[in-house]
Amino acid sequence: MADLPGTFLGHRAPEGWSKIAEFAKAFYVGLESAIDLAAEDFADRPDETLWDAAVSAIEDFAPHVPPPLVTPLQLGGVSVEWHLLDLDIEIRFRAGYPPFVVIDDVRGELPAFGGHDLALANSVAALRLLASRRSQPGVIDAAA
Repeated sequence: MADLPGTFLGHRAPEGWSKIAEFAKAFYVGLESAIDLAAEDFADRPDETLWDAAVSAIEDFAPHVPPPLVTPLQLGGVSVEWHLLDLDIEIRFRAGYPPFVVIDDVRGELPAFGGHDLALANSVAALRLLASRRSQPGVIDAAA
């Protein structure tokens, strides 16, 4: 018997569980795409260390923001992106470099940023702003 939405193995799923599952699925789909591209010699194999770093860097936001667009980059890197609610956030993980981040807030609540974000302070601020905008009354839940 299939579980009802919001349940797992017949038990009520913890609050935010489905959002975390959607987040994980976004990474899985991106990783699957990267592996397929590498198998066809169109791209480098994904670097598991970089992909793990990307997940670790943003996983705490999974219950609060929509799943990101996850895109493989050259040399096994990965980009995680959100483009919604007048906010563009791109975090790129590449071997040998700190994360490179591009942030553009159309509303001007957050200064534009483009550069290396070693401690991810700019990324965290942008993701917090996205979570805040998403929780405002009247906002329809949207994917990246």
